[in-house]
Amino acid sequence: MKKFLIILFVSFFLVSCGEKQIPLNESQLKYAGTWVAPGDISFTIFADGGGDIKFSNSAVTGDNVMFNDSGFKIGLFGIEKKFIVNQKPYDENGNLKIIVNGIKFKKVSF
Repeated sequence: MKKFLIILFVSFFLVSCGEKQIPLNESQLKYAGTWVAPGDISFTIFADGGGDIKFSNSAVTGDNVMFNDSGFKIGLFGIEKKFIVNQKPYDENGNLKIIVNGIKFKKVSF
């Protein structure tokens, strides 16, 4: 029981000390939504600053999105995936597209 309480306390402490989600600003809102690419790769950016990543057989949900000059990161507690934006969101035949890490993604939901 004592070990359980220690684990519970440490877990609560780590969650409460994690980076807080920062809502997207007006210029970042164009990135909000779910973006998919061939090969079962997708990422979702939420307007509240959260994000999810899916690669083939693995998924990470509930992470923070942090934008920088070259793109953005989705991660939590130092475990993160960096995304370099090669081409910002653009319209292609009525579909929003983005090129990230050299891969073309299509926006499928907002």
